[in-house]
Amino acid sequence: SLITLVPRGLPSGEVDAVLQEAVRVELQETAWLPAASDTTARLRPSDAVVVPDALVAPFCAELPGVLPSGWSDPVLGSLGARRLAVADLVAAVATVDAPPSWWREVYAGFAEVIPPGPQRDALADLVVPLVGGERVTGPRGVMVAEPDAGLGDLSVLGVRVAHPDAAHPLLHALGAGHGGAQDILELPQVRETVEASMDADDPAAVASAVLALVVAAGVDSDALPWLTELAIPSDVEDWRPAGELLLPGGAMARLVATDSGFSAVADEAVERWGAEALRAVGVLDRPAVVRDADATGPDHDLDDEEGWWDSLPGGAAVAEFAAVRDLEQVRDDALDEVLALLVEPPLRDVLLSPAVVLHPDGRAERLPSYTAWWLSSRPVLAGRVPSELRLASSDPVLAELYDIAPAGFDDEVLLALGVHASLTDADAHDVIERLADEGRAVTRDSLRALNNWLSDIDGWSPPRRVRAARAGALVVVDAEDAVIIDAPDLAPLLGERAIVPVAADAAAGLADRLGVAIASRLASFSVVSEGLVEVDATIHQRLVVLDADGHERQVAWRFVDGVLHVDAAQRAVGLGRGRAWRDGEWALRHRRTEEAMRADPVAASAEDDLDDL
Repeated sequence: SLITLVPRGLPSGEVDAVLQEAVRVELQETAWLPAASDTTARLRPSDAVVVPDALVAPFCAELPGVLPSGWSDPVLGSLGARRLAVADLVAAVATVDAPPSWWREVYAGFAEVIPPGPQRDALADLVVPLVGGERVTGPRGVMVAEPDAGLGDLSVLGVRVAHPDAAHPLLHALGAGHGGAQDILELPQVRETVEASMDADDPAAVASAVLALVVAAGVDSDALPWLTELAIPSDVEDWRPAGELLLPGGAMARLVATDSGFSAVADEAVERWGAEALRAVGVLDRPAVVRDADATGPDHDLDDEEGWWDSLPGGAAVAEFAAVRDLEQVRDDALDEVLALLVEPPLRDVLLSPAVVLHPDGRAERLPSYTAWWLSSRPVLAGRVPSELRLASSDPVLAELYDIAPAGFDDEVLLALGVHASLTDADAHDVIERLADEGRAVTRDSLRALNNWLSDIDGWSPPRRVRAARAGALVVVDAEDAVIIDAPDLAPLLGERAIVPVAADAAAGLADRLGVAIASRLASFSVVSEGLVEVDATIHQRLVVLDADGHERQVAWRFVDGVLHVDAAQRAVGLGRGRAWRDGEWALRHRRTEEAMRADPVAASAEDDLDDL
């Protein structure tokens, strides 16, 4: 190479020094250096520019005087050639109007020449060409799109996207962001633009840019709920938030009430952007979902949401809140159709999955979801409210109070909605009201079981009417005309009063809850006849006791003040029942009665007559 002929080093003598100086002067004034852009051209050193070999190819086309690769010998500086610092190189191409692919070559060259570290700070002002034709100074704040992302000009969203032909890893190293559609959607300026899109100068441009990103990212309004704020043209020639619009021909368009406040999307919007993209930003086709991590209160604009939160423990939070929205906008006669949509994936999980409620003390509790709670009080099962119905496989004691839920939904769905499977699912006040419905047929066994259950349930007001037994038949009477027996020997002493059947150990509790009188408190039920003591009982030829109205009545037995009184004519029954009650063995009353009969020779002989000899 010619450059090896340039004198260098210290001269070997006076003549050599004169010769070297003469050669240098000649070389400085002579055009002898090759130009990288034209192999036939020659440059004087003072017109030459030395750049790193990795930058020669892109720079030689735009920067005059660039020397070819391999011409970076330090001796050229002594002849007047310029060696530019990194900052000077950046400044030298700041005004270059070159295609994006040229800039990618520049970035590749700088990446090869300058290692990662503080030295790259000098590249902070590198020009970056954008999609749309604009250029910006500095990669910071620019998004570099993924390969084949196909993203257009997003400047209307406040997003600067590097032209894909200029994309290079160096831009990321210098502060450019990752340009996936999802990443761009999650930028704060995009959300701000969407939320302000109703007031935008060009809402159509905003909508087009956002919908393109949504489709490319494959997300929907469930994941980014603020997308429902995107302005979309409606069929009444105005712009509405996407979440307030219905997709023509969709399920929700068919089911919502005419006064719901929803509008349909304009037909031209569907043609322009497509139904899939519109659904993705919250335009309603099928029921939509609201989601929130770590929800702490009714902040989701749902119908009667305050009521659901009030049903939770005070101060509770919900780890993963999910709810179907806009159910209140559906016609009452279409709620069963909506339910048919909700029981299919993916909405089924929103309906059936319990809300994980976190107590202030850290405990977790699983409670019905908002969606199940809301539907449970609406006529969603063939016009019936779920709490009015029971499963076909429910506890038999419910059969006389609740109708079977209509077919068409599985038991898991029915249970989530509040259809009853057992008494523990029922509301005590509702059970009381149904027992007081004279149109319902209830057996005495079922009534007794229901009353036993009610005796332990708090939180309901005493009813006005109750179901009770009178003269062997069940009737509905005013509560003040009924009585609860708390001792079996009082049953024949209550006159015409209707008796509410219940187990003895539950009598006091049920009396308090029903507001019904308890038998032992109506009167003293004094024994007025005289008898003779025999072993452990006083036997009366005719046992007479004052009833609740003060009238004398003959009875089989009476246990009062620790004494068992028995009528002689009903000796076995009186002794058997009386001893069982006195000894706390009422469940054994039949056995105790048989024992008394065997001890009674008259009764025993009468039974013995029936033996086969």
